[in-house]
Amino acid sequence: MTTAVLAGADVRGNVQAIRHVVAAIEADLKAWDQERLLGRGECGTARCLAGWAIHVAGYDLEALLAASPIGQGYVEVIELARALLGLTQEQADDLFLVFGLVGKKPTIGELKARITAVTGVTFP
Repeated sequence: MTTAVLAGADVRGNVQAIRHVVAAIEADLKAWDQERLLGRGECGTARCLAGWAIHVAGYDLEALLAASPIGQGYVEVIELARALLGLTQEQADDLFLVFGLVGKKPTIGELKARITAVTGVTFP
């Protein structure tokens, strides 16, 4: 598994945005599904970390995906989420792509631990 875990570097990303998105996820855990950019969950719309970043920033994720050429929407949305959270490409790949493929639904604690390992951002 490729990982962007910090090796002494201080590459934090947008600390405030990352914490804000995680707080939004915590406030509506049933709408968080790390395996889906956008889909149907237990209680309506479910989003992964990238999808939540887009949603919290005020973008309409469904409209963004629908307006993109077939096959490009996912790539464009992931890039927008990466920019909003101030992540490097390697960090985004780790948090958006690799982390969702762990074979089980991660807990919010595991998400926070992974974000900390990849970016150095800690949670109070």
